[in-house]
Amino acid sequence: MRRADVLPIPRELILAALQLPLAAFIAGTANAQSPQQLERMEALIRAQAVQIEQLNLEMKALKKAQSKTPRQAETASRQAGRPPPRVDTVVEAAPPAVRTPGAIGSPQYPNYVIAGDKKLSWKLPGSDVSLRIGGYAKLDAIGITGGDRSVGANDQFNVFQIQSRGTSPTGTAPGDPRTNIHARQSRIFVEASKTDTPLGPARAYVEADFFGPIDLGTPTVSNSHTFRLRHAYGEVGPLLAGQTWSTFVDPTTYPEVLDFTGPGGEAFIRQGQVRYTHNFGGGLTASVAVENPQSRIRIGEGPVSGTGAAPAATGLQVIGVGPFARDSTPDFIARIRYESPQFNLQLSGVGTRSAAPPATPAASVVGGDGKFGFGVLASAQIALPLFNDKDNFRFQAGYLDGASRYLLDVASTAPSVAYNATLTQFDSIKAFGGFGALQHWWTDKLRTNLVYSLVKIDNPIFAGPAAARETQYGVVNLIYSPWPDVDIGAEFQYGQRTDADGRKGNQTRIQSSLIYRF
Repeated sequence: MRRADVLPIPRELILAALQLPLAAFIAGTANAQSPQQLERMEALIRAQAVQIEQLNLEMKALKKAQSKTPRQAETASRQAGRPPPRVDTVVEAAPPAVRTPGAIGSPQYPNYVIAGDKKLSWKLPGSDVSLRIGGYAKLDAIGITGGDRSVGANDQFNVFQIQSRGTSPTGTAPGDPRTNIHARQSRIFVEASKTDTPLGPARAYVEADFFGPIDLGTPTVSNSHTFRLRHAYGEVGPLLAGQTWSTFVDPTTYPEVLDFTGPGGEAFIRQGQVRYTHNFGGGLTASVAVENPQSRIRIGEGPVSGTGAAPAATGLQVIGVGPFARDSTPDFIARIRYESPQFNLQLSGVGTRSAAPPATPAASVVGGDGKFGFGVLASAQIALPLFNDKDNFRFQAGYLDGASRYLLDVASTAPSVAYNATLTQFDSIKAFGGFGALQHWWTDKLRTNLVYSLVKIDNPIFAGPAAARETQYGVVNLIYSPWPDVDIGAEFQYGQRTDADGRKGNQTRIQSSLIYRF
């Protein structure tokens, strides 16, 4: 049913009502012969004017009534002393529904995507879960002089892999120039999140890249690279469970470098864990975690001095990390962290234990409980507004005793615990490492990062003369971002490895990279 229209007065009746008095007026004026006749004519004109005014009022009322509902029009007519208007009803089809982004997942609105609670996310149909897919594609072009020719050293700058056992008297191996172009650092992630649960915000996050250690092909055959897991965890309120950055490390202070590996003095590890974080407010938080252990034990021979230097004629041998470890106790980690717009600081500590299987003679040295190890780390990021609002300085400094795997270069070159061949002595590996990184923004789109890293390792004497004693790493780059999703950069890299007997190896690299984020 639709609203009825009030019928208007026919135009012919209105014209007739106006024409009759007007004709009488003209005729009377023409035949007027006395003052009395003139007075009657004037009275007639005044009466006609009143009738015309009344007619105008009725016309306005009719127009007004046409804009009202039938009930309103009937009430208005009765108030004006007129009979109610005639109502005609017409049945017509209902108008089509307006297509608007209505209920989430409604089948009548298939062409709409509902924005999620986070930037660049959308709602999953029929739920309050926000889904986000992202990552980046990265191309690296690397020119190398010196050092090892292994594939790992080509694709990323691992200073501990630099060749240091050359034939020259000084022990320096110059290597030869080579070039490598790859896209292994490209990565993708998926994140599902909710803003409201009984414990607070929740999310699940999975990320992977193509830096798997075992490739399914070769550059000669298929140029393929292995897809590998980086992160896979769930987070609900203060609780986190899954694989991600260890609670011990601080990835927010990692410098912006084009090299995939980064400085060897940084704390670096991702592993399975269960973590609880308490927020004290004001930017202060504290976390405790139980994380996956991984004992690293080396069996060697000779006395344990801890000096890291071996006599030339001792005939010591290097026996790598083998099946000599067992893990019965998880690693325990705690940290406290403060964050503000100008200053971030984190202090963390780890306790771990390395043990040998009961069936091996090594177990008799320290018993079934193994040897305790620990590590401490301080890291920070400090704004430097004297130069530019975006300028900052970042650093990390850590000390490890029997927990070598938590420092990047030490994890790759030294075990946590070493035993001699007679199984009468043992020692833990001690190491210090850290880095400093200055980031300066020349403009809002152009920046430079200057990084220096140093690692010192205190090996037992039976570790052998070829064991790494020190690594140094230096980087300077220039990165340009024409828009936020794209980085174009060039980077100069230098690394040096020094062994226990003083032999050294050096490597210089030039790397250019193109990154597109999505």
